[in-house]
Amino acid sequence: MLASALPISSITWALIYTKQSDAAKGKKLVDFSMAIANSGHIEQALSHLVDIRASQMNGCAFCLDMHVKEAKLHGERELRLYHVAIWRESPLFTPKERAALAWTEALTQIAPTGISDELYAEVREQFSEKELSTLTFRTPEEAVEKANNTAYGLSAGVWTEKGSRILWMAQRLRAGVVWANTFNRFDPTSPFGGYKESGFGREGGRHGLEPYLEFDE
Repeated sequence: MLASALPISSITWALIYTKQSDAAKGKKLVDFSMAIANSGHIEQALSHLVDIRASQMNGCAFCLDMHVKEAKLHGERELRLYHVAIWRESPLFTPKERAALAWTEALTQIAPTGISDELYAEVREQFSEKELSTLTFRTPEEAVEKANNTAYGLSAGVWTEKGSRILWMAQRLRAGVVWANTFNRFDPTSPFGGYKESGFGREGGRHGLEPYLEFDE
């Protein structure tokens, strides 16, 4: 499942870490690790590398210690663990691992312009949409939070096999139009508009006509 309020290059995804104790941060990363491990979409060794790099960037000593120990327990080579912080210069990582580490860095310290088209294209060469959403979101709630974390709200898209999840997310996404398993399709009988800096009001359909009509009681 992938939810967005704008095209991929404009999404303001952010991993927001509030001022908490190391233990609280650790619990968040444990939940993230378990979600990845239980999804079956991402290799265990790769999920450890992602956890370690995110912990390094967030300065969470508790989390880093935990994830390094987990990786060692599952057979990760110690030299590769030393090289995670310098993975761009290291020859020890596969193209898929390098793409995952680049994605992790971009999401952990999100730029004001969001995720670049170049990085997205690079990562999509290595991961399917389903795998990428597993790397990006822990839960549907987090996907909605990140999609809504933008100054815009013109349109959104939800991709999932579950009809109930489509309805759940469509009710919570702050966007004028929410497409399900498609994108950029319009019906002239349906209203169109946006939230926040994407505009006010609606055009088209009954909602677009209402400002120009008077109704009898």
